[in-house]
Amino acid sequence: MKICHISDNHNFYDFPLHPADILIHSGDAVMVNKIEQYEVLEKFFSSVRSQYKEIIFVPGNHDLLFQRDPVAVKAIVKSASVLIDQGITMGGVNFWGTPWSYSGTSAEHSCFSFVGTEQKLEAKWSLIPWHTDVLIAHSPPHGVLDQNIQGEHCGSPSLRKRIYELPRLKCVLFGHIHNGSGIFTDPTTGVTYSNGCVLGDDYKFRNPPRVLEVSDYARNGCQ
Repeated sequence: MKICHISDNHNFYDFPLHPADILIHSGDAVMVNKIEQYEVLEKFFSSVRSQYKEIIFVPGNHDLLFQRDPVAVKAIVKSASVLIDQGITMGGVNFWGTPWSYSGTSAEHSCFSFVGTEQKLEAKWSLIPWHTDVLIAHSPPHGVLDQNIQGEHCGSPSLRKRIYELPRLKCVLFGHIHNGSGIFTDPTTGVTYSNGCVLGDDYKFRNPPRVLEVSDYARNGCQ
């Protein structure tokens, strides 16, 4: 099974996609919380829907409407399966989507969606089923493709801990930290990590979408 992975396009769609079985978007599709930008997202998904067996979208911290009015926005974004602490199984592969990000303080930021303290995030990560093969998050685990332009690690320690508790996990797909865009395979566990941000810190197109391949039932089955 081939996956085309993208993230953090922030209402920019002028980039090529790759042939694959599934298109996965790890969030931050919009730049500002205007209904028109969600309509543009749906237009994008519907225009490429015939190229993929499935499209999966996990919202990010900029995609506020998915938290504030999920019924309304899901009525707009209809061409993708939207996962908010939910799972889907395709071809024997179990996917789980979680949109949460670290708030960075003891208080949550009202100007963003799906953010919280490490204590709150740990509760959200506990919902990830043990049999998950592909984890789709918006934010990275601590220490993996999570460095900002200042070199600081911005990922969640509790997410990294939860990842090591999942025996079937093959891939972790995320975005959020534009400067961390890239791919890494842990030589110890065989788990592949993909930061799919297509825009750089300057919000210009810097990183083309990437394709990963997932095989069934083998922990090292993501390349």
